[in-house]
Amino acid sequence: MLQFTCENHSHFCFRKEERDFHPKPFSCAVLTIAQKKPQEERSSPESWRKVALLHQEVYLLGLLRILLLTTTIQRGLSFRDANMGCPLEAFFLGLISTQLLWKGVIPEKVGEYYLKAPDHVLVEEGLCAMIPCNFTYNKQHALETAELKGYWKKEENNQVVATSTQISAENHFQLIGDLTAGNCSLLILNAQESDEGNYFFRMEKEPRAKYSFFKFAKPYLNVTKGQLPEIQILGTLRAGYSTKITCATFASCSWMPPKFTWNGLPEGIESPLQLNGTQVYSVVDFLPSVADHKQNITCRVNYTNGSNSVSRETTIQLNVTFKPQILIRGEHFCSNKSQQSFRNISQLKVQKGDCIRLRCKVKGNPLPQVTWVNGTKVLKTKPRALNVLELPDLKPEDSGKYTCQAANELGSVEASLELSVTDPIKTLLLKVTGALVVLAVIMIITGVILASKRNICKFV
Repeated sequence: MLQFTCENHSHFCFRKEERDFHPKPFSCAVLTIAQKKPQEERSSPESWRKVALLHQEVYLLGLLRILLLTTTIQRGLSFRDANMGCPLEAFFLGLISTQLLWKGVIPEKVGEYYLKAPDHVLVEEGLCAMIPCNFTYNKQHALETAELKGYWKKEENNQVVATSTQISAENHFQLIGDLTAGNCSLLILNAQESDEGNYFFRMEKEPRAKYSFFKFAKPYLNVTKGQLPEIQILGTLRAGYSTKITCATFASCSWMPPKFTWNGLPEGIESPLQLNGTQVYSVVDFLPSVADHKQNITCRVNYTNGSNSVSRETTIQLNVTFKPQILIRGEHFCSNKSQQSFRNISQLKVQKGDCIRLRCKVKGNPLPQVTWVNGTKVLKTKPRALNVLELPDLKPEDSGKYTCQAANELGSVEASLELSVTDPIKTLLLKVTGALVVLAVIMIITGVILASKRNICKFV
């Protein structure tokens, strides 16, 4: 605040804080005015009316004092007479303040000029974004027939990026709002890193409705690097149990809507879209099978607007859990049947001295624990090949039931092979013995028949 005062020993007005003398004044007229500039952004028109009334009071006070001055001049007294005080300074101060108010330096039009827009807008590089915007202006400052024009400018260089008189000042900025309806929305297509920054809106309508709204809002356009879609699986994939798979990506704007395409999933699966803030999701119901384990699925997103198209995709490998599955395979070795293989059989006959290798082919996720047993006896296997059982130099006593057992967190399963080991020599002896027995029986039967015939002949 400034205070001006006049005293009997001086014909000039001094600031109290600058005085260095202390005589008691004879007559003093004190005028206090606000030196602090009113804030540029007013919360309501009421504050402006108060400022205008204050300046008008100053003006009237100055006018009253100048009338007193005129009377004093007619008496032939000095302009700086002690009785005069400081009318000229007060008068011209009030007059100038009122004129400033009329000229718009203190804009009473702020009460009618208003704009609403977000402070921050996020967009990925190559995609589109919209800055929603609404504004009002003082229609008393414009002719009804005059054209209403709008401009969006970038703050850092005051460059016009979009106007209402052209589709776009640059090829990827468009003022799409209906200005006559108070809509000043801005569309940005194919956003680039160089587009990042603050923007403000300006309107013009002849003769006096011309205003830049940067004091109300300067939306900041944040351009980020393009991100690949993210595939998420709800819970654990288990064969035979349905689950949901989602693909999330940046939502962009309605002028470049995302289109999702799934590869690697069964045909006919529907993928409804869901919106969550700045992200959009494609959700599918998926029933995995054992065959889907370690298979790839791809989520591809295409953003298209006319000739402008952006495509992004992400691929993941499925991890499907399932209980073990077993298939017994084997092969001969170290015999005349070397490397002769067999598979998916329940019985196997070999000879004494043969060598066989039994393989328990197991599939399961998580990885199953594999054990070979013969009856109730657990058999040892090679450390690096737990599912392989080697049986060299087989003997008849090695005959029996061989079982492969596999188990993981989801269950257990087993498969068996009945092995029969024969001795060739014993087999030959048995065959010879059998033949001799048969021959003896034949001879006995023949002898009995011949003896019977002889007895018959003697009787006759």
